Amino acid sequence: METYQGWEMPREFRPAAEEAAHVRSAAGLCDVSWLVKLDVKGRGWTPASSAGHTLDGTVSRWRLAAGHWLVLARPEGGAGALEGLQAAERQLPCLHVTDVTSVYCALLLAGPRSRDVLEKLTSADVSDSGLPNQGAAQAGLAHVHAAILREDRGPLPAYLLLVRRDVAESVWDAVNEAGGEYGLIPFGFSAAEHLGAGV
Repeated sequence: METYQGWEMPREFRPAAEEAAHVRSAAGLCDVSWLVKLDVKGRGWTPASSAGHTLDGTVSRWRLAAGHWLVLARPEGGAGALEGLQAAERQLPCLHVTDVTSVYCALLLAGPRSRDVLEKLTSADVSDSGLPNQGAAQAGLAHVHAAILREDRGPLPAYLLLVRRDVAESVWDAVNEAGGEYGLIPFGFSAAEHLGAGV
């Protein structure tokens, strides 16, 4: 365990290079709850409308529904993202921005077998056509409500799973159990940094 992005997180469960190689060949699960999470609701806002405010490459935007966006950011981009959204909020009276970082746990499920794992846990269509890269879905996952965000790491399929913190441990356990037959392993933030771009 080490302090990472201000959170106490597992650096590795086994050597990081071994973890990364295993995830690239099978599947892995990593806690990325340190991501900044901003809930954006209201009419008149799109990511493009915040041009000129700080929404840079450390930020991902996900359209959950009409007028409802989720913005995820690495901590180094989180302050700028929040500042930009608050500026948009002042200009658009119907826009509401809420920092939900402490409300939701975020889990990164990655690897070529990650879709197989998901299909055991949700009835949502997580195929390439149903949930393409950069696509988002809200659905039941391991019997709780979740946001499922696809954010591939280069050619490696990857999903961000957001669930309430009070059910995070049970979801972690359910994903690990579902992934057993596909060789899923837990991995730390050190290996996650080697898997490619993404928040």
